[in-house]
Amino acid sequence: MLTDNLLFLGFLKINMVRFVLFVIGLICLYNCQSESARPSKTKAAPSIKVEEDSTTIYLRLSLRKELQDHIKNNGCPGACIFIMKDGKDFLSLNMGIKSSSEKNDFIDSATMFRIGSLSKGFAGILASKLINLGKINLNDPVQKYIPDFKLKAKQKGDSIRIWHILSHSTGLTEHAFSNLLDQEQDKATVMKALNKVMVRDSTGKVYAYQNACFSLIEEVIQSATGMSYADALQTYIFTPLHMSNSNISYDALLMSTNKAVPHRFNGKSNGYIPIPIHKAYYNTPSAGGINSNIHDMSLWLKALMGFNESVISKKDRTLAFEKRVFTSWDDKYYNSWEKADSSYYGLGWRSIRLNEKNIVFHGGQVNSYRCEIAFDPKTKTGVVALFNSPCDLSNTIVPLVFSVLD
Repeated sequence: MLTDNLLFLGFLKINMVRFVLFVIGLICLYNCQSESARPSKTKAAPSIKVEEDSTTIYLRLSLRKELQDHIKNNGCPGACIFIMKDGKDFLSLNMGIKSSSEKNDFIDSATMFRIGSLSKGFAGILASKLINLGKINLNDPVQKYIPDFKLKAKQKGDSIRIWHILSHSTGLTEHAFSNLLDQEQDKATVMKALNKVMVRDSTGKVYAYQNACFSLIEEVIQSATGMSYADALQTYIFTPLHMSNSNISYDALLMSTNKAVPHRFNGKSNGYIPIPIHKAYYNTPSAGGINSNIHDMSLWLKALMGFNESVISKKDRTLAFEKRVFTSWDDKYYNSWEKADSSYYGLGWRSIRLNEKNIVFHGGQVNSYRCEIAFDPKTKTGVVALFNSPCDLSNTIVPLVFSVLD
């Protein structure tokens, strides 16, 4: 009996040792597999990539802080800003309130604004598309499409042509009959007034900014396509670019539950106060009647830089952006930007030589809404900014962004 017990204990001891060794083996195997699964230090991302990422992050944060400080310190009620760098989304900033009379009513990416003369850029691209489709000839007389148009060119025997009205080179004095648009007069009244004047300057050579005469492109497009300007804009630009919030309707903006209210400065004590939304320039949407938000305008910016060729081709962009009339002499804010060397006007678009870069640009102001759009077609860097009141930043955001991102 004793011998059997001793044999049994020996058996247990041997098997216990084997069991312990087995467990130790499993642990070692697990540790080996775990080590192989962990990223090796030698396989870490190269330091140059880490440096690029950290630089980009720092640049974004510092620019965001600078823009926020500008908005806060200038007292601008609200702003929406979208920036692209090297063809990539870089920064989105929605800051401030829709109305200073409402508390905690903050602006967001869907908030609607009037974009003023940024509307001219849409007209320029739409006209360029129709020209490239063979529906309009850029050098055609305006009278070919609008028989009732009687305004004559400065040169004897010549006519006011399509490119003249889109480049503000009709020879009319600056802002001829814009007062009629401010008074919300209809297009028939505007046309009648234009037919009674004589041009002052050489047609096609001298720049003088227009709203009333520029808006004749609407009748040209309607004659060429059989569509209203609103329908053509929707068909050729808004719908294919999925700009589902953009429109040219006063009622649509007025009834929107997410709109920025325009403001004006009322002295240091009162600051910015809200003002009513008026109807002026909705009767000439090509000159200043589009409503949009920063989401839609970011899609527009990307298309302008070549990221939606099926809608806005390189040929369309080249035609619209081509320099046609010299404007550097004009006493406007963009010509006073630091490192701004020269400026020209194309078809609904400005061209600025800024810090040795060719920037495509346009500004807009209507009903105390203030907007800017600018981009470098070569580097694919650009900015679009919407403000519900003019402020210092609205005049300087373009050179600020390009100086930081250079």
